[in-house]
Amino acid sequence: METARSQEIVIIADTRDEPRWPGFGAAALDCGVHSMLCAPLWVGEQRFGTLTLFSAEPAAFSQQDIRLLELFTALAALALAEAQRAEQLREAIRSRDLIGQAKGILMERERIDDKTAFRRARTSTDAASAPLLAHRSSWTSGTCSCSSCRSSPKPRRCGPVSYRV
Repeated sequence: METARSQEIVIIADTRDEPRWPGFGAAALDCGVHSMLCAPLWVGEQRFGTLTLFSAEPAAFSQQDIRLLELFTALAALALAEAQRAEQLREAIRSRDLIGQAKGILMERERIDDKTAFRRARTSTDAASAPLLAHRSSWTSGTCSCSSCRSSPKPRRCGPVSYRV
């Protein structure tokens, strides 16, 4: 926990003599852990957690081990950041596709241009205080499962279709 909070490497040479966390040292000893090396996983301001190495031997980690762990955690954090960014891009593409489908449905049903369709879809979701994509089922089926529409006892206009919830 200290490593995650401080974003600095923490070394516990011997859990039997660790003054910072005496309760933790005793619990680690019960599991056969005598030394630990903890390094943060972070890139810029993004914190991903920590990587902790355990050893059954006291004072098991050298300065070279620390340098290798620093290098490994830097690369691992970069890989985690890239994976997170790739997932965000995939989600953005999925969202863009769904919004495009909704605009197409509105354009076909109401004979309007794409800018008007986008504004209309956005206006209906703003009125319901729900994200645009939460209303996508109403554009195709006439029923909506967004929380704003489900909780309303009155007919709602969610997307191009009026219906009673």
